[in-house]
Amino acid sequence: MELKRVLAADSRAAKEKAISLYGRDALILSNDRVNGQVELIVAVDLVADDALFPTPPRPAAATSAPSSPLIQPPPFSKVMQGTMQRLRQKPAAGRATPATDLPQPEDGERERERAQELVAMVKAELAEMRREIRISRETSVWERSANLPIHVQDLATRMREANISAALRTLLIDEVKAADTQQQAMDHIRTTLQTLLQRKAMAGPLRGTHVVAGPSGGGKTVMMRNIANAHIPVHGSENMAIISYNDNRVGAWPQLQLLSAAAGIECYKVKSAESLRELIDSLSDKKLVIVDTPGSQIVENASAVRQAVDDAVFHLVLPADASASTVNRFLQIQDIKWHSLMLTKLDECTNPWPLLQMLNEQTLPISFESINSLLDNPDAVKRTIEKMIEAGIALLPVTDSLDVPAQNRFTGDQAGQPIRH
Repeated sequence: MELKRVLAADSRAAKEKAISLYGRDALILSNDRVNGQVELIVAVDLVADDALFPTPPRPAAATSAPSSPLIQPPPFSKVMQGTMQRLRQKPAAGRATPATDLPQPEDGERERERAQELVAMVKAELAEMRREIRISRETSVWERSANLPIHVQDLATRMREANISAALRTLLIDEVKAADTQQQAMDHIRTTLQTLLQRKAMAGPLRGTHVVAGPSGGGKTVMMRNIANAHIPVHGSENMAIISYNDNRVGAWPQLQLLSAAAGIECYKVKSAESLRELIDSLSDKKLVIVDTPGSQIVENASAVRQAVDDAVFHLVLPADASASTVNRFLQIQDIKWHSLMLTKLDECTNPWPLLQMLNEQTLPISFESINSLLDNPDAVKRTIEKMIEAGIALLPVTDSLDVPAQNRFTGDQAGQPIRH
C-alpha cells in the first residue's frame, strides 16, 4: 500500500480525480482543506499483492500447508475488515450483514442520483433568487422613501453586496437609521443580533436514536465522529453504534469505517428503511445510536427514516457559510422536526449571513460547533453565535469618510442631494 495526495477545487472533483487515477477500490483516509483546495489522502495498491510477494513453486505434497504470511500476506482490504470485526466484537443474531455483502449501486444509478441532486440544487437556487428579488423590490421602495442618512444608505448597499437577505437587511437598517456614524450603526447591529440570536443550550448527553442530516460535503461524517467522541466518556464505546443509511457516495463508507474503528464503536451500513428498522431493533441494548444520511434525495431519505424510526431525534448539520437555498431545502421538509443545529467549518466561513437569518427565524439550539460539544454549555453557545456575528460584521467594513451628521438626509425624490438643516 502507498499513500497518495489528491488536490482539487472541491470535494466532488477531488473524489472523481481519485477514482480516475486509482480506481474505485482506493481508500480515502482523510479529507481536508489546504490553501483553498480540497486535499484527499488516498491509500492505494500500486500493484497486485501476488506481484509484490512472489511465491516460489512448491512440491505437490506441500501445497496443502498454509503459506507463510511473510511470503504471501492477505490483501489490505481483508486485513482491515478483520481488524474491524475484532473491534466490533461478535454482532448479535439478526443484525445487519457486513457492508461488503451488500449489493453496490451500479454506475448508472450513481450518475442518476448525482444528476437529480444537481437539478434539485439548481431549482432551489432559482426559487430562492426569485423570492429574494421580489422581496428586494418591495423593500427598496421603503429604503428610498425613508430619508436615510448617506452613511446608512452606504451601509445598506454593502449589505446587499454581502448577500444579506432583504428581510434581515430591512430589520437591521430600521434599527440603525438614526445612528450618527457608521461605527455607531455597526455597534448597534452587533448588539441587535446578539439579542435576537440568544439561544438556550441543548440538554445533554444524547440518548436513544439520533439522525444527522445535511448537504453533501457539509461535514456530516466528521460530525458523527465528534458526537461519538463527546459521548464515549458518558456511555462507553461498547454502548454506542453508528449506522450509514443508503449512502452511495464514493469513499464515504470506508471513511466512516475508519473513524468508527478508531473510536472502537460498532459501525453498520443499510440500504432500505426496513433494514434500518430491523437493525435498530437489534441494537436496543445500545445507549446511543447515530444514523448518518446522504445529502442527496433529502426529502425521500428523511421521510423514510422518520417512518422507519418514529422515535428518532433529527439534527441538522450545516456549514457556517451554507447558502439560503441550502438552508431552506432542509427547513421545508414537512416530515421532520429539527431538534438542534450542528455547525461545521466555522473557521472557514466566508459568509454566515444566510445562517444568521435562519437563526433569527428559527428557535433551534446549537448542539455542536465543529469539534466542540455545546451540550449543557450556554456560555459556549453564546461564544459561537458571537463568532458568527463577527464574521458577518467583517463583510461590512466601516467607511469613515461617509460618517456625516445624522441630520444630513436624503429624500426619496431629490436624486441623492442632501438637505442640510
